[in-house]
Amino acid sequence: MSKSVVAILEQRKAKFLASQILSPVEERLICLKEGIPYHELVEWQADDPDFAVACVQAQECALDLIEQSVYAQATTGGDGRLGLDILKALRPEKFSPNLDDAEREVQHRFFDFGGDDLHAPKDGEEPEEAEVRL
Repeated sequence: MSKSVVAILEQRKAKFLASQILSPVEERLICLKEGIPYHELVEWQADDPDFAVACVQAQECALDLIEQSVYAQATTGGDGRLGLDILKALRPEKFSPNLDDAEREVQHRFFDFGGDDLHAPKDGEEPEEAEVRL
């Protein structure tokens, strides 16, 4: 790869990470927002272990920021319920310790904001008539 192609690739990776730090939503939505095909993100993560680790760290950083915001709102009389709901979904081991694994998965998928896969049939199942979407 030429130096200019590598530089552009690194800029796109950095842009993805910056967006992920600002919003802990599903990676596919960040890709859509940033104009990055999702399959490219998957390739970047597979080809570059440091980038894959950085993606996880960016997600954790975003959740840390939400956690700090919820705490600040709670101590100043604000309303941090939405932030707390997001933390319950994305950090269930800390904020929803009594949920079983199935409940955690439903909550996590809901807060990935992807939505459609929440009601998708499992592998090998046929979708019900009402679930067929075009």
